[in-house]
Amino acid sequence: MNKFELFNEDCLKKLKDLSDESIDLVLSDPPYGLEFMGKDWDKFSKIESNKKRWEGKRKGKMIEGIEFEGTGFKTLLSFNFSNNLKCKVCGHYQFSGTPCKCEKPEWEQRTNPHLEGYQNFTTQWASAVLPKMKAGSFLVFTMSPRQDLLWRCLAGLEKAGFELKHSGLFWLYHTGFPKASDVSKGIDKRNNRTQETYIPFGRYLKEKRNEKGLSMNQIDSMLGTNTAYSWWEGRKAGIQLPSKDFYLKLKSILDLDNRFDELIERTEAERKIVGKSNTGYSEIMGSKVEGKGNGLGNEVLKYDITEPNLEDAKRWSGFKSFSLKPAVECIVVAQKPKSEKTIVGQVLDNGCGAVNIESCRIPTDETGLIKGGCKFKSGHFDNSENTMDSEYSNDSRFPANLLVSEKNVLSKNSCMYDLNAWALKRNITLTEDSAFFDVAKPSKKEKNLGLDKVVPEKVNDGRKAFVDNAFQRGETLRKNVHPTTKPVKLFCYLSELFCQPNGVVLDCFMGSGTTGVACAKMNKHFIGIELNKEYFEIAEKRITEASKQIKLGE
Repeated sequence: MNKFELFNEDCLKKLKDLSDESIDLVLSDPPYGLEFMGKDWDKFSKIESNKKRWEGKRKGKMIEGIEFEGTGFKTLLSFNFSNNLKCKVCGHYQFSGTPCKCEKPEWEQRTNPHLEGYQNFTTQWASAVLPKMKAGSFLVFTMSPRQDLLWRCLAGLEKAGFELKHSGLFWLYHTGFPKASDVSKGIDKRNNRTQETYIPFGRYLKEKRNEKGLSMNQIDSMLGTNTAYSWWEGRKAGIQLPSKDFYLKLKSILDLDNRFDELIERTEAERKIVGKSNTGYSEIMGSKVEGKGNGLGNEVLKYDITEPNLEDAKRWSGFKSFSLKPAVECIVVAQKPKSEKTIVGQVLDNGCGAVNIESCRIPTDETGLIKGGCKFKSGHFDNSENTMDSEYSNDSRFPANLLVSEKNVLSKNSCMYDLNAWALKRNITLTEDSAFFDVAKPSKKEKNLGLDKVVPEKVNDGRKAFVDNAFQRGETLRKNVHPTTKPVKLFCYLSELFCQPNGVVLDCFMGSGTTGVACAKMNKHFIGIELNKEYFEIAEKRITEASKQIKLGE
């Protein structure tokens, strides 16, 4: 076979053309189902229908019992489905214009259709990949640590026939940014406007509309809106207030009096500005900022520091939604069942079933102490005398399931996790700033490998923001427009660990080609499949350039 085979096709169609039992490793970065940056390929929904067809990312494919709508995943579940439960006793919803007020409500149990769909999506592509893999070979891919998505993903793999008895790996990085909502600011913004205060307004609108003999659709037509009016009168999910402009138009259409003027005109409680702070990250989303930055801390942004206004806001100052700074991604490790009884038998049969520990040992040239004290006896650590510090002097350490690239992070013991040392020993260093410890996503030079002649495009996710990072792009021209490009070093390591020398690696969600670039550096055969033409062309250029560099270095 050719060293690199790239296909700009639907992977579920193309996989049928591949020979069974021909792949040594599937290494990929599939969609997480997070609706990342609003991309169609990461949106998701499940719809029951008689036709039962999959229209999602790969239009026209069949999947039993499921139909996927649109060009990809639909948005993950909003509160008015997953969190808004119906009471069996009174028939009212938990959050609505007329909410359940039962003393002992009994809530209907609902399953999340989007997550069910994501699970079926995983089963679909994993089932297509499984027969193409050699017995005992591994399926390895990056995945969000978000629990609802992760367990659905694993359940989908298990249903497809993969074994999940191994521990996964964890990739540690330090450039994630928190997106938590500030409870105190939310209280001041609400300014005592609650659903309870909205209910009389919604009832009043309905009363006046009925007096006029108008339907909701007619009012929407008069206002030039689609379904906005139904939110103002009230839906099962609750009531929303109209803007002041729409409220004045409603007053004219329905002959409303002035009883709710104060409710509409009431703005958020003003917070006193007590200072300014600097940041290069987007943890200040929603705050007023001055200056521009690239999202990596290179340039300083200034934002206002405010103090709470209302008493409740003061009480809950410092509390935020549970959205901690992301610092780790999961690397799922699944295995196709072995055809032989033992690992030794499987390796001798087709070269699969074992991992290349020796080649993936973490180099160290230091002699130091492993704090916490485990004496090394008879080929294993003995912590029976755990009050002592033990010396290590080997030139390499057994690889762990945690990957970092900076020893300072985990003190002396991080010699066991130092992926940077492993990469340097093999001369896998594109640029000095490509260490993925320092940059959560690869450096610009790494992502733009082979794209010198590509005309940059403006990347914009629709937000009016100055900060240039994964969630707030609107000011920067980019050559590699794929939003989730992974570090080459990481994929070099994974390909070396899980694939035999000169083995065949498949990436059925190739994206901008990081797996192919890694295979070029690690001397693996590579098959890449990508549906999106723009991403495919980027991947083709990056992999071609990486191949040239390897040949020049030989």
